[in-house]
Amino acid sequence: MDHSRPAPRSDAEQLLTEYRRTGDRSLRNRVIEEHMGMVSFQVRRFTRGSSAPAEDLRQTALMAVVNAAERFDPTNGASFKTFASRTVEGELKRYLRDRSWAVRPPRARQEAHLAASRATEELTQQLGRAPTVDEIAQRAGMDREQVLEAMETALARVAEPVENDDHHGSGGGHASTLGRVDASFEAAESHMDLRAALTGLDPRQRQVVQLRFIEERSQPEIAAEMGISQSYVSRLLRNAMSQLRGVMDAAQDDEPFAAAHDVRSTVLAGLRIEWGRDVLEPRPWTLAQADWAVELDPDLPEGPVVELCTGSGYVGLTVLERTGRCGILVDSDGKACEFAERNARTAGLDGRAEILCERIDGAPLKGWQGTASLVLADPAHVRSDEAVRHPSDASHAIDGGPDGLAQVRPVLGTAARIMAPGGSCLLQVRGADQASSIRRALGGPWAAFGVECVEVREHGPERAIIRLDRKGGSADNG
Repeated sequence: MDHSRPAPRSDAEQLLTEYRRTGDRSLRNRVIEEHMGMVSFQVRRFTRGSSAPAEDLRQTALMAVVNAAERFDPTNGASFKTFASRTVEGELKRYLRDRSWAVRPPRARQEAHLAASRATEELTQQLGRAPTVDEIAQRAGMDREQVLEAMETALARVAEPVENDDHHGSGGGHASTLGRVDASFEAAESHMDLRAALTGLDPRQRQVVQLRFIEERSQPEIAAEMGISQSYVSRLLRNAMSQLRGVMDAAQDDEPFAAAHDVRSTVLAGLRIEWGRDVLEPRPWTLAQADWAVELDPDLPEGPVVELCTGSGYVGLTVLERTGRCGILVDSDGKACEFAERNARTAGLDGRAEILCERIDGAPLKGWQGTASLVLADPAHVRSDEAVRHPSDASHAIDGGPDGLAQVRPVLGTAARIMAPGGSCLLQVRGADQASSIRRALGGPWAAFGVECVEVREHGPERAIIRLDRKGGSADNG
């Protein structure tokens, strides 16, 4: 598709509708680029009379347009241009209200400052001179002391330097009492990045790096220890360093993305996993699904691992890393797929993990009938009346409808179709009651695929994993 020409304004709604359907971010970006003129106009408008840096306002406005594109709903009746303009204006006002203070005063003082400023501007134009404090107080409906406090509040917008605050140059001012940034904080972050990058090396590369840089062995000593040639040791080190450098550089280049998407990270099963706004936070207990998958691996048929409703991808990536298999990680949410791609790349698994942004019942999945050795799935399975009790979680990732099975049913249908004969599916559900409901459902439309419930493992009263097996034989059933 040729994206070189900007889309006409009248096409914005159509492009965003197509973006919702396909997850193709280039469509969203075309709409954003088409509205850059509106961004520039709003920034110029709010820069006048403001001490906030224009570049900060521009970044705020750009993020507002991106958020507008993500949240726009054409069924509400408003055009995207109107919606985006109101969104940008609101974000800029919020930024100036909340973020443009060097020292943020109480809300009442801020409002008094704004009222006094408006009164001062009006009186200056009306009188042709600077108004007195009493005149400002009368116009703003404040007393004299409140006006003086409001004027002092204006000083909080700009911070004075603390260097050389001793006018005699003795260096005895506040600067000498301030603390300094502890370099170990940055070192700790770099250590986490390096630890995650090391998990992407193969065992032999990790051993060479350990011997060379931790135990400080020479290359001839390493060669003798491992029973390989010195030239092979050199080649292993060179390849390992190149891979580590690429992963570490990518982590630094991703800082703007991290700031824009409120990125958080953790280490699970030795993999560094990132997630962000509107993507479900990884829960360590769900790795029980990965442990069970590794346990089943030796007896599974050939074929890829497929994870449905992958989210940030940590369960599927853990299985691929521990079994050596290839896999496809599927989610209908574009943001989740973006994080899954990043996590696969960080783990060095992007060559074995394909990330597919697609509906669970989408056409591409129907072409994989009878091919998956193992299906992993963690669909939304919390009842709607319970989901509201978890406001910190993205509702679309946990709300399973009135009975908690609205997403489980299509996942079961897809899993039954794509499982290879002799393959298995590990499905996370909400406790024994849901597990029983699913067992009863297997006697219905999925019976033709030869799928049966083999085992249920409970992890507390609200957590369970179901193992479903497809009987051996033809893959063409159904």
